[in-house]
Amino acid sequence: MKRLSITLSAVALLSILAYGLGLAAEPAGPKTYIVRIESMKFMPNMISVRPGDTVEFFNTDLVPHTVTERSTRAFDSGMINAKATWKLVTDEEGTLLYRCIYHPDMMGTIVVETAAKNAARNTPAAVELCGAP
Repeated sequence: MKRLSITLSAVALLSILAYGLGLAAEPAGPKTYIVRIESMKFMPNMISVRPGDTVEFFNTDLVPHTVTERSTRAFDSGMINAKATWKLVTDEEGTLLYRCIYHPDMMGTIVVETAAKNAARNTPAAVELCGAP
Protein backbone atom coordinates (compact mmCIF):
# COMPACT_ATOMS: atom_id res chain seq x y z
CA MET A 1 0.00 0.00 0.00
CA LYS A 2 2.87 2.34 0.86
CA ARG A 3 4.52 1.58 -2.51
CA LEU A 4 1.28 2.46 -4.36
CA SER A 5 1.06 5.75 -2.48
CA ILE A 6 4.67 6.65 -3.34
CA THR A 7 4.12 5.70 -6.99
CA LEU A 8 0.96 7.81 -7.23
CA SER A 9 2.75 10.71 -5.53
CA ALA A 10 5.64 10.47 -8.00
CA VAL A 11 3.26 10.40 -10.98
CA ALA A 12 1.37 13.41 -9.62
CA LEU A 13 4.62 15.32 -9.04
CA LEU A 14 5.90 14.60 -12.55
CA SER A 15 2.56 15.67 -14.04
CA ILE A 16 2.67 18.94 -12.11
CA LEU A 17 6.27 19.56 -13.17
CA ALA A 18 5.53 18.83 -16.83
CA TYR A 19 2.54 21.16 -16.83
CA GLY A 20 4.41 23.87 -14.94
CA LEU A 21 7.36 23.74 -17.34
CA GLY A 22 5.12 24.05 -20.37
CA LEU A 23 5.77 20.49 -21.51
CA ALA A 24 2.10 19.55 -21.50
CA ALA A 25 0.49 19.35 -24.91
CA GLU A 26 -0.84 22.65 -26.20
CA PRO A 27 -4.17 22.85 -27.99
CA ALA A 28 -3.80 21.87 -31.63
CA GLY A 29 -4.64 24.18 -34.47
CA PRO A 30 -3.61 27.63 -35.58
CA LYS A 31 -3.77 30.67 -33.30
CA THR A 32 -4.36 34.34 -34.00
CA TYR A 33 -2.01 37.00 -32.66
CA ILE A 34 -2.82 40.72 -32.56
CA VAL A 35 -0.28 43.44 -33.39
CA ARG A 36 -1.59 46.93 -32.67
CA ILE A 37 -0.45 49.85 -34.77
CA GLU A 38 -0.40 52.58 -32.17
CA SER A 39 1.48 55.85 -31.66
CA MET A 40 3.39 55.26 -34.91
CA LYS A 41 4.70 51.86 -33.69
CA PHE A 42 3.93 48.18 -34.14
CA MET A 43 3.09 46.78 -30.69
CA PRO A 44 4.60 44.34 -30.03
CA ASN A 45 7.27 44.93 -32.63
CA MET A 46 8.54 41.31 -32.40
CA ILE A 47 6.48 38.15 -32.02
CA SER A 48 7.04 34.40 -32.36
CA VAL A 49 4.37 32.27 -34.06
CA ARG A 50 4.04 28.87 -35.70
CA PRO A 51 3.39 28.01 -39.34
CA GLY A 52 -0.33 28.33 -40.01
CA ASP A 53 -0.91 30.98 -37.34
CA THR A 54 -2.51 34.32 -38.22
CA VAL A 55 -1.13 37.73 -37.30
CA GLU A 56 -3.81 40.42 -37.33
CA PHE A 57 -2.67 44.02 -37.53
CA PHE A 58 -5.11 46.54 -36.02
CA ASN A 59 -4.51 50.22 -36.84
CA THR A 60 -5.49 52.36 -33.84
CA ASP A 61 -3.69 55.45 -35.18
CA LEU A 62 -5.51 58.29 -36.92
CA VAL A 63 -3.39 57.93 -40.08
CA PRO A 64 -3.09 55.01 -42.53
CA HIS A 65 -0.21 52.54 -42.38
CA THR A 66 1.03 49.50 -44.27
CA VAL A 67 2.58 46.19 -43.28
CA THR A 68 5.13 45.54 -46.01
CA GLU A 69 7.92 42.94 -46.12
CA ARG A 70 11.16 44.91 -46.07
CA SER A 71 13.34 43.35 -48.77
CA THR A 72 11.29 41.87 -51.62
CA ARG A 73 7.78 42.96 -50.63
CA ALA A 74 6.84 39.28 -50.35
CA PHE A 75 3.71 40.59 -48.62
CA ASP A 76 2.12 44.02 -48.59
CA SER A 77 -1.09 44.92 -46.82
CA GLY A 78 -1.78 47.97 -48.91
CA MET A 79 -3.22 50.93 -47.01
CA ILE A 80 -4.66 50.04 -43.61
CA ASN A 81 -6.93 52.93 -42.67
CA ALA A 82 -7.60 54.06 -39.10
CA LYS A 83 -9.59 51.47 -37.10
CA ALA A 84 -9.10 48.88 -39.85
CA THR A 85 -7.34 45.52 -39.73
CA TRP A 86 -5.28 43.31 -42.02
CA LYS A 87 -4.42 39.63 -41.54
CA LEU A 88 -1.31 37.68 -42.50
CA VAL A 89 -1.29 33.88 -42.35
CA THR A 90 2.21 32.52 -41.75
CA ASP A 91 2.82 29.52 -43.97
CA GLU A 92 6.45 28.52 -43.45
CA GLU A 93 9.34 28.86 -41.01
CA GLY A 94 11.55 31.91 -41.17
CA THR A 95 11.97 35.47 -39.99
CA LEU A 96 9.71 38.07 -41.56
CA LEU A 97 10.93 41.65 -41.37
CA TYR A 98 8.32 44.29 -42.15
CA ARG A 99 7.79 48.04 -42.11
CA CYS A 100 5.28 50.74 -42.93
CA ILE A 101 6.10 52.22 -46.34
CA TYR A 102 4.60 55.56 -45.31
CA HIS A 103 6.67 55.75 -42.10
CA PRO A 104 10.03 53.99 -42.66
CA ASP A 105 10.99 54.14 -38.96
CA MET A 106 8.08 51.82 -38.13
CA MET A 107 9.49 48.28 -38.26
CA GLY A 108 8.66 44.87 -36.85
CA THR A 109 9.63 41.21 -36.90
CA ILE A 110 7.67 37.97 -37.00
CA VAL A 111 9.61 34.79 -36.17
CA VAL A 112 7.84 31.72 -37.56
CA GLU A 113 9.09 28.46 -36.03
CA THR A 114 7.83 24.98 -35.22
CA ALA A 115 6.58 24.04 -31.78
CA ALA A 116 9.64 21.83 -31.19
CA LYS A 117 12.06 24.73 -31.67
CA ASN A 118 9.94 27.01 -29.52
CA ALA A 119 9.71 24.41 -26.71
CA ALA A 120 13.45 23.72 -26.82
CA ARG A 121 14.19 27.42 -26.44
CA ASN A 122 11.78 27.82 -23.48
CA THR A 123 12.59 24.62 -21.56
CA PRO A 124 15.22 24.50 -18.80
CA ALA A 125 18.24 22.34 -19.55
CA ALA A 126 17.66 19.97 -16.62
CA VAL A 127 15.24 19.26 -13.77
CA GLU A 128 16.56 17.76 -10.57
CA LEU A 129 14.29 16.12 -7.99
CA CYS A 130 15.73 16.07 -4.49
CA GLY A 131 14.64 14.65 -1.15
CA ALA A 132 12.69 11.60 -2.31
CA PRO A 133 11.09 9.83 0.73
